[in-house]
Amino acid sequence: DNKNQTTLANVTIKKMISHLVAIEPKKLSHKIILAQISLGTRLIEILNKNVSVFKIDPNNSTNIIQTGVAKSTDERQISKPTIVISPMDFMNLMVEIRQITDADSTKNNVYINNKYNARVNDEIRRIFLKFKIPKKLQSSHGLRKIWVNYSYCYHAPQGMSLTSWITDMLGHKDGILSTAANHYSTVHIKTVAEPVVETVVEPVVEKTVKQMNLAEKYEYIERLVARGFSSYTEFQRLGITTYMLSKYKRSKGITGPL
Repeated sequence: DNKNQTTLANVTIKKMISHLVAIEPKKLSHKIILAQISLGTRLIEILNKNVSVFKIDPNNSTNIIQTGVAKSTDERQISKPTIVISPMDFMNLMVEIRQITDADSTKNNVYINNKYNARVNDEIRRIFLKFKIPKKLQSSHGLRKIWVNYSYCYHAPQGMSLTSWITDMLGHKDGILSTAANHYSTVHIKTVAEPVVETVVEPVVEKTVKQMNLAEKYEYIERLVARGFSSYTEFQRLGITTYMLSKYKRSKGITGPL
């Protein structure tokens, strides 16, 4: 056993991620944290489309294929499971994140990391304190440690060692596999037999839409369009009336379909 090991209950991690989902993240930092912990990515891999791209694995609907990893020049592909949220929810998050961060895609990685790192880590510390997660994990890097150990418990093939899972999932260079495995195995996930209702990312219900001001309704419509919704029937089902959709289109000068 690693003497520096930190033990976390599975239900604590589920509750924390479900909390992030339940607050319907509006802050960019919340979206980034949720994306990172659900797939175990580095911060720059979420932020920069020139480092990593993502798609749902056509051969495994519970996995995301990540093409390209930071600290590597090859375009390696890794099929990784998401935790707590679904792969489709992860992809929707990435659409929303990249709509903002793609503006910096011509900048170098140091610039992009520096732009977002402090605010993301500040928010991680605030959320982790709420759930009493130890200080040593209160960072963007800590999200990766939690993901790789949690995903090992629930998704690794039977008989596979934690070391093998870490090296397969995190995309480290061959020369640092042993060191990386020791570093990331410092989190132990304790399974607690407690019923937990997992929160799934769902569109905002009609009652919530009615409580929004006009600008928030327009923002909500834009998020739905980014997720692929286009018909009046779909929007009505998600709480957007035909009148409100028509009003939005007029405000944007849209005469045809969305």
